[in-house]
Amino acid sequence: MADDKVMSLFEEAEIPQITVVNRNDPAADNNLIRCHWVNYEDTTMEDPLSLFDGYQDLKVISFSYNFGFVARITEKFEEAQIILGAEFVASKLNQTLANQMDEILATADELRLSLHRNKKLAKRVVEEEVEIRCPMAMIDHRKIYLLKADDGRTRTIMPSANLSARAWTGFNQIENFVVSDDPATYNAYLTEFETAWELSESVLPNARVEKEVRDTPMEELPDKDIAGVETDIYSVKDDNPILENIQKSITDKAIIVREVDDPETKLEIVEYNKDMEKLKQFHGEISKELKLSSKNGVIQLVPNIIKKYLFNANKVSMKRVSIEKKSADYPRMTIDYPTNSVIMDGQKVDLYPSDEEVKSDIRELLTVFSNFDNFIGRVDQAKDNYYKLMNALFSSPFNAKLRCAAYLRDVGTSGLPLYVLLNSPKSNCGKTFMVRYFLKMMTGKKRLGYKFDKVKSKELEAFQMSEKVQHKGIPIFIDEITSSFKIAFAGMIRTVDSCEADLREYQPMTVFASNVVSDPDETLRKRMIFMNFDIGLPSKVIPREMDTKGRQLINRIGTAFYRKYLSYMLPYVAGELNKLDTGEGLTDKYSPELMQKSSEIIIQIVKEYGFDVPDYMKVLTWDTDYADNSRSVYTEELDRMIELYKTEKKLFYIDEKYVTICLSNDKTGQKMVSNWVSLLPREIQAEKLPDANNAKIRMNRAELEHHLAKHQPGFRFDTGIRAKIKNWLT
Repeated sequence: MADDKVMSLFEEAEIPQITVVNRNDPAADNNLIRCHWVNYEDTTMEDPLSLFDGYQDLKVISFSYNFGFVARITEKFEEAQIILGAEFVASKLNQTLANQMDEILATADELRLSLHRNKKLAKRVVEEEVEIRCPMAMIDHRKIYLLKADDGRTRTIMPSANLSARAWTGFNQIENFVVSDDPATYNAYLTEFETAWELSESVLPNARVEKEVRDTPMEELPDKDIAGVETDIYSVKDDNPILENIQKSITDKAIIVREVDDPETKLEIVEYNKDMEKLKQFHGEISKELKLSSKNGVIQLVPNIIKKYLFNANKVSMKRVSIEKKSADYPRMTIDYPTNSVIMDGQKVDLYPSDEEVKSDIRELLTVFSNFDNFIGRVDQAKDNYYKLMNALFSSPFNAKLRCAAYLRDVGTSGLPLYVLLNSPKSNCGKTFMVRYFLKMMTGKKRLGYKFDKVKSKELEAFQMSEKVQHKGIPIFIDEITSSFKIAFAGMIRTVDSCEADLREYQPMTVFASNVVSDPDETLRKRMIFMNFDIGLPSKVIPREMDTKGRQLINRIGTAFYRKYLSYMLPYVAGELNKLDTGEGLTDKYSPELMQKSSEIIIQIVKEYGFDVPDYMKVLTWDTDYADNSRSVYTEELDRMIELYKTEKKLFYIDEKYVTICLSNDKTGQKMVSNWVSLLPREIQAEKLPDANNAKIRMNRAELEHHLAKHQPGFRFDTGIRAKIKNWLT
């Protein structure tokens, strides 16, 4: 048949091409493989363990291992150095850096726990006859056995056999063992071993096991691996050898990982041990919040990272995760602090809105506040309180996270509230509208919230506590609270610190609104924000028209302002978390609170976009504007006292040292006296006097007059004949 008639099974383009690497080309280095050339001598059948007889020094790199067999094989040698590197490896190298680091750290955990289970081997390690190391490189897959005798003889064994009994049993092992007694082969592999040794960390028993094996003769230690307490007691700080050694070292350490582009690059998969899988997941949960980076395939473990790692380990160990899911479809916000990103319902939030979007939101926001000029009553106070509410809601997604971090650092958390109670003596003062308005700014969703009769205490507890519920970050709004509020929810509010005790980092703020709960007791007020709104619509205004107008105002507001706010707030909170994680820069008086920074950012954004800052937008602090004994709270009480003095002077008895007020002995009078005693500044020395017929209170006149004059300039109590005449006339 003519050449041009020859049939081919392949088109020319499909014939595989063999590329010859030019060894002189530096760019080809990554394509080269290392080859040790050895000469074939013979093939024999040997007892596997007899290959180790007659030598005194052993060096091993093994892919996987069994510690019972490690103990057995090392008994043949006076000294042994063993790298047990990668029994439990990932299926692909192109996983994230953090995942590769988790593998290495979890391997180190499992090595130490395995060593603890084999007491005889642990004793030899303590006595420095055997040294075991775990690699810091991802991932050592070699199996190398280097033997040396005192007379200089050497042996190199290069099997596909790990350091386990199964691998060194002839019945199980169907692969060939390559054995070389050539000193040159030994020296070539010794160089590889020494490099791997330098890139590894020693695995020693912890202090408890070390003492146990030192104090116990070898013959009294168990012959086999034991579990029990060695498996149950675990601490990252005390039981991870890599982290322990780094803490003791004065130099930085590196975990070396391989960044591989080929998604099909795979390693041999070994059977995953349950302990190992749990440890890897544990390290993964710890490291997910660390901002890890690599340079030339190296993750640098500097002291600051280790501090954060151990801090997170403590946190993860304390977590209690509930799987109960009872929430309705409510937006969920989570924050990735290492990347300064916000996730809303699984989607990354754009923190850089356009200038026009932000300006539009500012105009709408100012319009809403100016709308309260149509109300009657304490309008200025209402604007102040609604601005305070806005500030508290905006900053609230960070509160639980900071509370948990502060708790672990034993720092106070009172400035990071998780509950708000809004009350007004009448409806139609704007509470529900303003909460929903601010939630729309935060989420873009309208009419969020629940009715009180639809949410029971167990459901709210599930909303707050469950890791898998829909409620994360975004405040929970519960409207139309009745007088049974205290019975339903007071217990949860009184135990607000359960958030940090159970490490509920995503617990959202809960906002209650009511027209009847005007007097939360002192215990509740210390654990929540309480605001009272004493305004209402004039009779000429039709509520239905205001409701329609309110709906349009909510429709027009967007999320740009809040997204801009988050772009400024998030780095600040990350800095506060870093302080708490590392302990650096903390003073004895430090206690995190976001109210001041949050209010400064709100004002900053308004100014940046060319708007005048209205009077109600002030720089706020927890102690001055929100706490149960804050200025904003007691000024309301001073207002009530001034109003009472103007209309009922005969209730006031004034002498040179004291002011005594005598009220009727009913619920209203008793509550007013109790509020003054608990809420007025301590300098006023408000003291409830025993009286069977009246609710009576006595206060230091000079201090009371001083505070009243600060609140209302020029105020003074009338005394003497002038006061008596005024009392008589009234």
